[in-house]
Order: sequence, then structure tokens, then C-alpha cells
Amino acid sequence: MKKLTSILLLLTLIFSVCTFTGCNTVEEENIEETLDSKYTEYLELLSSTDSNKDIMRYLLSWANENDIRVSYDEYSNVIMSSKATEGYENAETNIFQCTVDLENPESSALSMSVASYIIQNTDNHGFIRVLFTTPENAGKLSRTYLTADNFISLDWFSKNSLLIGSAGTDYYTASRRLKFDKASYTDAYQIVIEGLPEISFKSSQDCPNPITIIGDILANAKSNGILLELASLNGGSSSDTYPTSFTCTILVNQKDANNMKKRVNSAMDNFYDKYSVDPETFTFTYSEVEAPEWVISYEDAARIISFIYTCPDGDYLKDDSGELIAKANLGSFHTDNIGFTAKIAAASKNSDVLSEMETVFETVCGLSEISYSKESGDPVWDTITLEEQDYYSESDVLEDTETAKYNSLVQSLMTASSDITGKTPDIERTLEYTPCTDVAKRVTKMNIVGFGLHEDKILESTEILIKYLENGNAE
Repeated sequence: MKKLTSILLLLTLIFSVCTFTGCNTVEEENIEETLDSKYTEYLELLSSTDSNKDIMRYLLSWANENDIRVSYDEYSNVIMSSKATEGYENAETNIFQCTVDLENPESSALSMSVASYIIQNTDNHGFIRVLFTTPENAGKLSRTYLTADNFISLDWFSKNSLLIGSAGTDYYTASRRLKFDKASYTDAYQIVIEGLPEISFKSSQDCPNPITIIGDILANAKSNGILLELASLNGGSSSDTYPTSFTCTILVNQKDANNMKKRVNSAMDNFYDKYSVDPETFTFTYSEVEAPEWVISYEDAARIISFIYTCPDGDYLKDDSGELIAKANLGSFHTDNIGFTAKIAAASKNSDVLSEMETVFETVCGLSEISYSKESGDPVWDTITLEEQDYYSESDVLEDTETAKYNSLVQSLMTASSDITGKTPDIERTLEYTPCTDVAKRVTKMNIVGFGLHEDKILESTEILIKYLENGNAE
């Protein structure tokens, strides 16, 4: 009898431990196995096709096989939905979004597998819509599909973090008609930097800008009395990316030739000390070339050197904690026999700073008597707490980071994350464009967040989202 009682007590104890510690190893293994299988399936599909229509057809077939309501649009965006489960009819409605990007199959397969699992396997939830969007056509989605209480993008690939904001971007074109004179000097040289990677200027990667590097060389030479003439300056193709190359042709007074060469060599040494570049593709050279007959006038050459030297470029502002708030990029500069044209981009997480950068740029152009025009790109996106949400508000970045935690969507995801992991997710902003930016621009009264995914934490991330849906205002 004592033995039987002991066994019963032991079984009771085991049951209690399982109940109070979340003994769900088998369930977790099943979830993880399903996620891994879907990830592999999506990765193979994305890697083996060059057509978004193939992905669309697969998703439509999969949804129909699993009795999931599905539709699509003319841009190969796929829209799935699931009505609220019993008891959750009055729960908040949610949109989950992931990008089907053939250029980034690993990231796409990750977000697609999580989204697929949620809409197929979550038992307790309010109305759910899942958007599988293409990179170039996400902004063409009908607004009908963007109606919900909450929008959660699964395109933020960062461990244990929530994305609550992204930078606004303005684009500028600067230009001036140039005058040309007969060349006074006979010794001509080319400064050439080429073979740099083509990456977004918003990237955290420290990439050199060859336009400003050569601009600094010219400004330094001019301020030290070296007599030179500008013949041409050409490089860069987009304001959104760092220039991969830049070439400048100059003529130097013969008596200053050695001094100029020393300054260029010194700039080369500083460059190699500061940056790591691919030696197989990268070159930084200073070589003698045939002298052109015509050069840019002295006055216009001074304007060009001053403009390149003073134009905002690179990191513009960091806060006290070291977070990068704003960045600029002199992405291209080209001269011809008529004039010059330059393309510049400015990005900031704060609207006030973006306006300040415009004032600086206007001043730089004004001092050099250079014309400019502005084209607005994406607005600043902020997740804030006000009932009447305004994603274009001019507000302090640090304050927003704190107040965003009281946004209902952010709070709910933080609670779910804490329930599953025992940790509170980090709150982040980015300079990069995200799908959240486009949605915030089109739908101003919806809670919007980027939910951080990472391949190492795919199970944990999925469990957090399931927990979030289960917690959602059920009656």
C-alpha cells in the first residue's frame, strides 16, 4: 500500500511540475519540425525559380489544400486570411506581412515559414490576414488588404527586437552651368579610385566615398597654395548607393607637381589605414595623362571644390548613446562640356533633423551659387502612443523610443516575449527602408511594428507570436 501511495504521489508531483513549468517538449518538437520543413521547402523553391509567379502559384495551391482562404492580385502579391476562432470574435485584428524576395531566399524562407505556420496552426486568434508581397510591388497592394488594428512585418531580421521606426529620406539634385577656359598648365594627372562595393548609403557598413576623398585632396591642395586647374570629375550612379568609382582630371603648375603628388600619396596612405578593401578589385591611382585643351574656369572650379568639401556626406548625427540618427550621401558627380550635376540623399530617423539637413544643403549650394531641387522620398515612420496616430510627427528620437513601449501593440508583443523567453525585447529604429514605412505612409491609423526574426530563434519567435494572438482581447 505504501508503495502504491508513493507511486501516486510521484505521478502527482510530475503532473504538477509539467503543469506549472510548461512541460510541452513534444509540442515544441512538433512545431520546430514543421517550421524546419517549411523553411527547407520555401528555400528550395525560392532558390530554383526566377519568377514570382511560380511562388504565387505554389502559395495558392498550398492554401487551397489546407482550406485557407486565399486570393492574389495582378502584381503576384498573395493574400491569405483566417476568421476569428470561437471566443475571439471581438479580439483585435492582425495583418502579418512577409516579402517574397528571390534575391534573398534565406530571409524570405524564414518569414514565409513563420507566417504559414501561424495562419495554418494557431488555434486561438482574432481575424488574421497574411500578406506575401513582392519587393517591387508591395506598395501597390489594395488598401482593402491593409485594414486591421495591427500590422506586424516579419521582414525585420534581428534577434529579440521590435522595430518601431525607420528613417525618412529626401533626395537632391545640384547643378550649375560651367564656364571653360584654355588650359594654362601642361602637366595633367588623373586621380582614380575604383573597385569599391555598391552598397546602400544607409548600411551600417563603413564604406568610403571616393567623391569626397578626392574632394578633400583638392581642397587641401588649394588651401595650401598649390596651383591647379580642374578638367573633369566623374563618378557614381545613384544617390541611394555609395559611388563605386570616381575619376578626377587636373592640371598642375609644374613647380607644384611634386608637392601635389606627396599630398595624393598621403591621402592614399590614410585611406588604406582607415578602410579595408578588396585588393583584387580596388585601385587608388595617381597617374600622368595627356593634357586637355580646355579646363573649368577658375571661379567655377573653386565653387565645385567648395561644394564637394562642404556638402553633407556620411554620418551626420549620433545621439549621446552612439545611435546613428542621420546620414547623407553625395552619390554621384558628373561634369560635361556644359555643366555639372550632382545627386545627394539625406536620411534621418527624426523629422526635425531631416529639415535641418535641408537647410544645411540649401546653405552649401547658396554659398557656391549652385542651383538645387528637392524630391521627397519616404517619410519618417514612428510607432507612437497617441490615439490619433501621426507617422510624420516631429518628435525626439530618444523620447519616442521610450513612449513607443506604451503603444498597445508594442506592449502586447513585449508581454508575449517575456512570457515565452523571460526577456524583454529590444526596441530599435533603422535608417533602412522597410515595408512598415510604406504601410505607415498609406494607412495612418494602425499600429505598426517590425517583429524581429532570426533563423536560430525560429521556434521561439513563432511561440511568441502564437502567445501574442492567444492574449488578444478574447471574451
